[in-house]
Amino acid sequence: MLFRSAILFSLVVLTFIFSSCSPQHSDLIVARYGDYDIKMKEFENAYVKNAGSVEVAKQDSLSKLKTFLDLYINFKMKLRDAQVRGFDQDSALNQELTDYKKKVGVTYLLEKNLVDPGLKDLYEKGNGNTE
Repeated sequence: MLFRSAILFSLVVLTFIFSSCSPQHSDLIVARYGDYDIKMKEFENAYVKNAGSVEVAKQDSLSKLKTFLDLYINFKMKLRDAQVRGFDQDSALNQELTDYKKKVGVTYLLEKNLVDPGLKDLYEKGNGNTE
């Protein structure tokens, strides 16, 4: 498992380094499990979404990229396992997932749009910054 992770990490690092040289950058495979591939475009989109923006993602360390890649691969494998077991067809589980998404989404939006700006404002006022 450690060897596999090292290979995947090396692949991601090399891909980022040579991304400007490759016209098929989006089609590069960063991970493979069973018959399923995770391509660079999918990984980058997930990473940027998780980081919050392209600018923030560009500033992250290789260690953060590797950690996220490991988590993302595990997540995708669990999703595939759930499909194989037929969990995606279970209406009770789907309803629970929908309810969870609504609750988490509201919490995220409240924090992003109300709490974070409010805390930043308080911090700046406490430090004498009145920009």
